[in-house]
Amino acid sequence: MNELSEKSVIDDGYFAICSVTISNSLTGETREVNGIGHGATRSDAINNCARNARAAANALVDKLNGQM
Repeated sequence: MNELSEKSVIDDGYFAICSVTISNSLTGETREVNGIGHGATRSDAINNCARNARAAANALVDKLNGQM
């Protein structure tokens, strides 16, 4: 469940802010993790943003799994 949106144009490229929602199938708890990315094209910025948000989501899942 990625939600991507372009926010602005920088002089020499683009940046994007996006979010990933993760859900615990046992408890129903959900968390939203944000990411930011930049690149020479809109596509680069969105791809970098998605990669960064997914990495943050995976890190959060690992952290939460360690607490159980």
